[in-house]
Amino acid sequence: MNLNLPKKYLGAVWGTLVALCMMGAWTVQGQMLDPVRWTWSYKAVNDSTARLLINARIDKGWHLYSQFMKFGPDQFGPEPTVFKFAFPAGMQAVGPVKELSKVHEEAAPLFDGLVVRSFDGQALFAQEVRIRSGQGTVKGSVYYMACDDHQCLAPQEREMKWDLKGFVTQNPESAAANSPAQENTPSTLDDAESKESRSAPKAGRSSSTL
Repeated sequence: MNLNLPKKYLGAVWGTLVALCMMGAWTVQGQMLDPVRWTWSYKAVNDSTARLLINARIDKGWHLYSQFMKFGPDQFGPEPTVFKFAFPAGMQAVGPVKELSKVHEEAAPLFDGLVVRSFDGQALFAQEVRIRSGQGTVKGSVYYMACDDHQCLAPQEREMKWDLKGFVTQNPESAAANSPAQENTPSTLDDAESKESRSAPKAGRSSSTL
């Protein structure tokens, strides 16, 4: 490259070019190292309840971590998976997010033998939603970390959306009497283990991919 510039500017120009090349390389590497792919769908449980399904496909050799870890906040370990939802008027969560896939529990050498709970290959999650308004859009996000046996990627967040339709509109008074409000917070580890489903539900009505 022939730059007809005074010598005092050449250093700054080359420094900028090198920095841009390095940023491009980091961006490509970040795009290549994306070992978890998320899809989401839903199925109707009955006329007023839907089950939101969240599926993570995990590349071989990588691990995605459970919502429910056994180590304390003062111990160095992987970030647990966290789900958040925004429900429109007339919808509410029923219980916590359930983990439907098998969880592996082992001492991780990457974290100095700390016992962690993780998923390999696939992880399926489910959140039940009570619907009084007949239809509406639920927005959600998942915050997660992925590690292999040698490194961990920076935690990431993915957004999701479900358009729920075809449910029966309920009378607010009767729905309130039959459906006490429940907070959408994870249960304890013991609750999670006792409530995990032994089989995955069938494919939902709609599906999206990220």
